[in-house]
Amino acid sequence: MKIEFAPLSDIDDVRIQLLAALHTSVCRVDFTKIDGEHRLMTCTLRSDILPTLTESKKEPKVGSTLSVWDVEKSAWRSFRLNQVNTVEIIE
Repeated sequence: MKIEFAPLSDIDDVRIQLLAALHTSVCRVDFTKIDGEHRLMTCTLRSDILPTLTESKKEPKVGSTLSVWDVEKSAWRSFRLNQVNTVEIIE
């Protein structure tokens, strides 16, 4: 399933939809970095995949960004909610 976001989507709506997908699935998020570079990230917030806080050394950020667990890099990464293009549920 693929979720697409309009460029001027409401940030709260984007956050709600992303959190719902990420807490139950592994997703591929397509977003644009601050420098304009296009990025695809495979990530999740599933509790069975996340590390314990003592293992991770970094807590997720809150605000206009969303911190997620990058399953390919095994590290916390974040992206700006207003830069998300699409989200595909892959697992």
